[in-house]
Amino acid sequence: MIHHGTDLTAEERKTLVDLYDAEIRCMDDCFAELVSELDRLGLRKDSLIVVTADHGEEFGEHQGFFHLKQLYDEVLHVPLLLFGEGLPKGTQVSDMVRLIDVAPTIFALLGVPQPQHFLGTSLVPLIDGSKSSFAEVMEEWRQAKTR
Repeated sequence: MIHHGTDLTAEERKTLVDLYDAEIRCMDDCFAELVSELDRLGLRKDSLIVVTADHGEEFGEHQGFFHLKQLYDEVLHVPLLLFGEGLPKGTQVSDMVRLIDVAPTIFALLGVPQPQHFLGTSLVPLIDGSKSSFAEVMEEWRQAKTR
């Protein structure tokens, strides 16, 4: 098991990064294939596509590799991309959000009631601009839960 950057040579580190980059390129190709197939079937305008990840990877930036026990941006900062009819195109939200809020956001975008046991809150107010910060959305959610 690799724990520290000192365990690897520069060539081995480069190989790991190259393999990770190849994995990302493969995912990009699969995503393009999915979107092409949705277009071919005429389903794209009726689809909501969500792309995210559970964690990033560290490649020696802090003498660690992969996603062991360190909580640096390389591990915590993951993509959250939403594509679908009715979503504002080109909108970028810079607020920090939580993965627990992805499912409630999907429910809200699809117009489906969120199950009561879900702990997260929809990010739609950040997407549509009706709220300007995640803290504002969370405070509104907390107040609603205590009523």
